[in-house]
Amino acid sequence: MYTGQIAAISNKADWNAPFFVQLIDNSDGSIIDILNPDVAFDCSVYINDMSGCQRVIGTIANGKVIASSGDDGPGFQWAFSESDLQCLCAGTYRFGIKTVTNGETNDPFDGTIAIVEGN
Repeated sequence: MYTGQIAAISNKADWNAPFFVQLIDNSDGSIIDILNPDVAFDCSVYINDMSGCQRVIGTIANGKVIASSGDDGPGFQWAFSESDLQCLCAGTYRFGIKTVTNGETNDPFDGTIAIVEGN
């Protein structure tokens, strides 16, 4: 699991993932093919207030998390619109990514994100 602050973003602008996330199989170091239907991949990307109340969530089901093939293989990214983020007041929030692969749940990232008051 990675921890730390991911970014500072505006609550009045779109926010697309600053990187392409790939999952690595710990047993052999290969990239997990999350596009293979047999892998049964699911993912959520969330922004919670510091008390744990969910404020913004992106999932594959709601179309805010997109699994695709990149230069090095399959992975995922997220995209939140201004309308998704406008409910957030300026401040620090918890940011996390939760994945499910073959029934195994993981938290590849758990940290914070700074929200700034946009124009």
